[in-house]
Amino acid sequence: MPPGCKAVNPKPQRYDMDGREVQIEWQYATEPGGKGFLVVVDGPLRQPFSDYMKNTEENATYDGQDLNTSNLHMIARDRRISFNDTHKVYNRLEAMKVAKEQALVREKAAGYVKDGRDVPADELMTKYKKCLESGDIE
Repeated sequence: MPPGCKAVNPKPQRYDMDGREVQIEWQYATEPGGKGFLVVVDGPLRQPFSDYMKNTEENATYDGQDLNTSNLHMIARDRRISFNDTHKVYNRLEAMKVAKEQALVREKAAGYVKDGRDVPADELMTKYKKCLESGDIE
């Protein structure tokens, strides 16, 4: 593993590799007597572990069905916008509406991160709070 690279195992077969949640799988040999190898699945990317660790596109394949995943899924959890509202109490309907609005804000913020732009967190949170206060949540 390259110096400074950090891998943490948050769930079975899932690892946090420098802030990206990836899955590590064993690729069996396609021919009898052949050698298998580790592969990394990072969103739509599937690549031999050794190539992934070298940060190269060599032997990389992409699963087309996963290419339509949201911006949020491409952003590490620790870089996602947080609402710090764990102390709030909502009834079921309110909780669903709040969760939906938070998902929309997180998706918008993730789009900024994905595009390499700074997230206008204050602006997004102001709009979010106004939406909650006005009851303008669908």
